[in-house]
Amino acid sequence: MKRKKVSIVLSGGSIKGAFQVGVLNALMQVIKYEDIEIIAGTSVGNINGAMLAQKNLGRLNEVWDEIKKPKDMMKKWVFGIPLISQIVGFFKGGLYSFSPMEKIINKEITNAILDTDIKFYSCSINMVNGDKIYGFNHALDVSSMKKFITASSSMAPAFKPIRYADMWLTDGGCKEPVPVKVVVDNIKKSKLIIIILTRPIKGFPSIINPKGNLYNVAARNVDFLFDEVFDNDIKLGLGTHWKNKKYLIIAPDKKVFKDSFDITEQNVEESRNDGYRIGTKELSFLKKWIGRK
Repeated sequence: MKRKKVSIVLSGGSIKGAFQVGVLNALMQVIKYEDIEIIAGTSVGNINGAMLAQKNLGRLNEVWDEIKKPKDMMKKWVFGIPLISQIVGFFKGGLYSFSPMEKIINKEITNAILDTDIKFYSCSINMVNGDKIYGFNHALDVSSMKKFITASSSMAPAFKPIRYADMWLTDGGCKEPVPVKVVVDNIKKSKLIIIILTRPIKGFPSIINPKGNLYNVAARNVDFLFDEVFDNDIKLGLGTHWKNKKYLIIAPDKKVFKDSFDITEQNVEESRNDGYRIGTKELSFLKKWIGRK
């Protein structure tokens, strides 16, 4: 029996991307790398997607094992008085330094992102004109791909935008947290799109008082923004461009994190385990769909 191709869309969601890793751990028990035609991701989904495209899910899990505290993803510009750090951040172009994640991306994204037969699209926003910009692994060099992957994960104003050519790129989640359309537009062989979200499909986050600093306020704004845009992305991408064709949406069934930056070792592991639990529920369907003997 000839195996069928699939394409995968990974949404944004910061630390909530741990859920996606758990789902992938489950799905890749059935899906082989050669079954994947296209992967598209925004924000944390673009990091997860890039490493999956490099055919290195094992290393992706190791990277997530190392994320235990906020400082593993971001850091203050100046240690000590928060106000001084935020003032420095104002002149730096971002309230916090994204250097911990930049180091991870620069280390983990290699020439394998270019050599893979899987097409990978990283979604960013050009702050100059508001256009959605896609970094495509079969059209760029590795240095450029690293910039696109970093930019797609770098949410303004928390982090500074990334300069590329005459563009200033930032987190694609501002306009396209679920990049379905770019997959639909470029599919040649896939008959099934798997969409892995980082938040429940229905319902807003519980009301949390964003205490502390501007970063916490920005985090809450991102959560509410994603709630508004997630459904629109899915409806436009699937309802308009992928009408009457097969898709599978996998999403959390509960909230593990208070917000996108509620980073603890326990929360990361719980979210990843939830992803695996929910992902395993789809294995029977995928075995039949792909054509696994």
